[in-house]
Amino acid sequence: MRINPSSALGRLLAAWCALAAASSSGFGAIITVPTDLNSGDQYRLVFVTSATRDAASTDISEYNQFVETIADATPDLQALGTDWYAIGATDTVDARDNTATNPTIEVGVPIYSVNGVRLADDYADLWDGFLAAAYTTDENGNEVSGLAWTGMHSNGVARTGGALGEAVGRIHVGELGNEAQSGGWSGDGASRPDNTEQNHLYGMSALLTVAPEPSGALLSLVAIAAIGLRRRRS
Repeated sequence: MRINPSSALGRLLAAWCALAAASSSGFGAIITVPTDLNSGDQYRLVFVTSATRDAASTDISEYNQFVETIADATPDLQALGTDWYAIGATDTVDARDNTATNPTIEVGVPIYSVNGVRLADDYADLWDGFLAAAYTTDENGNEVSGLAWTGMHSNGVARTGGALGEAVGRIHVGELGNEAQSGGWSGDGASRPDNTEQNHLYGMSALLTVAPEPSGALLSLVAIAAIGLRRRRS
């Protein structure tokens, strides 16, 4: 069967091929549970896709699927059992609504890169135009550079005339690692490449919760059971 490389299936297959190529060069380390949180705390993770794609589609679900496919191909991220969304906007869907991070609806939770660095304290902090640290880590823990499709303003609202799926030469992109310039990471003030070019995407998890640590009593019971099992076997 001949696959059209410009189709949604073709782009997903291309993403899988890029991931396979990346695996041959070795992975960095990723952190899926931030070390400054406690049991029961909620948070969200973000990463930059190692694979790239165009921005010709006006369907936000296609970008979500691209991000989801890449996350699910990474064992540590797949093990979280969560959904993943593109941090991007089309004419009909704002990025902050696509990712359920609209600060006018809820305060939100801290947001971390998969290298363990906190990028924002809550949703308002995420969309204030500045991040607390550079945001350049892909799903494997490797640092990447270049541009990421966003189609949005720094407040997470779709960019009129510059959203994902817009005409050639009008779509806004974020500059990877540019947390200092207002809106630099999200697309304000950045270049506007043709929608046929290949760029990264930002991915964000759904809500995650730090699992409670086993209590001392439970650990004692497990130890006693293990001793009893060894005695029966002897």
